[in-house]
Amino acid sequence: MKKTMIISEHCVSVIVALLALLAVPVYFFGPRPAVIAAISVATALLMELVCKRWLFKLPRAERHDYSSVVTALIIAMLMPASVDYYIVIIAVVSGLLVGKYAFGGTGRNIFNPAAIGVAFMSISFPEQVLRFPVPGTWLPLSFHITEESGVLYATSPASVMNVGGTPQISRFSLLLGEYPGAMGATCVIALIAIFIFLCFRKAISYRITGAFLFTVACYACLFARTSTGRMNSVIFEITSGVLLFGIIFMASDPHTSPLTAIGQLLYGVFLGLMTMIFRSAGALDVEFVFVLLLANALTKEFDRLADWLLKKVPALGALMTDSETLHARRARRAGGRRV
Repeated sequence: MKKTMIISEHCVSVIVALLALLAVPVYFFGPRPAVIAAISVATALLMELVCKRWLFKLPRAERHDYSSVVTALIIAMLMPASVDYYIVIIAVVSGLLVGKYAFGGTGRNIFNPAAIGVAFMSISFPEQVLRFPVPGTWLPLSFHITEESGVLYATSPASVMNVGGTPQISRFSLLLGEYPGAMGATCVIALIAIFIFLCFRKAISYRITGAFLFTVACYACLFARTSTGRMNSVIFEITSGVLLFGIIFMASDPHTSPLTAIGQLLYGVFLGLMTMIFRSAGALDVEFVFVLLLANALTKEFDRLADWLLKKVPALGALMTDSETLHARRARRAGGRRV
């Protein structure tokens, strides 16, 4: 008898988008990014087999949701193309084990598993996760890239801004991703196209994304960190680091984001504000993942605050686009998957 395959439309859309985005680092660095992604996905599928079938012994219908593939691809795309393969394996194992299976599996996790994996690796192996090769460098497929390989590394725009500098990158290069950074986070034009695709597929929350980008833009305009004008400050803040990638692929995770419309708006504002504060005080390219984990911990509070606001200001109910109650949504999430 064939096993029941539960593949949500959300997962399918995101997987398609991530695989399309993978073409960008492959173009810049050769086949190594594809190998990294393949290793990441293989690790996730093995973890899924071990944890779901033997360790937790979940019902057959819950064994093949393939959300682990999404997590694996996100982790891979947040790594530099030069990262050692074992770093990716550890990131996937730690992310899925701590962030997903420890809470009981898909739909029950509080934190974004990919964010946990990347955060853990950026703290444990910063020299691997936060060192980026120059685009156009053909990378070898070896397990470890040595200094003798002649690979050139450069400082990312986010790192330049973190030390008070101004990135010397043209807007055309920003659009095409011709600057050092995480594999999937540099090509702005590809990310914009994917954002439109996922919005069309209703795979991401436009409320979270819109509130986040608006907050980041306002903060960058008021507290510019560049010396070339407020508009350039907004452009560099939105396009540097993993901010744009994170808000598209991670912030709208249906299992770790608020359920209510107002809660999603509050969540997006919080994410944007805290990301910019962390950027002003931090020195990492991946501040977003730490802020996301903090926001995940407060997800239910955003929904409770939204409930309170609706009682105090009933007119805010116009922001809701459906009649489903918060209680019904919570029951649906607790019962399984929310797409």
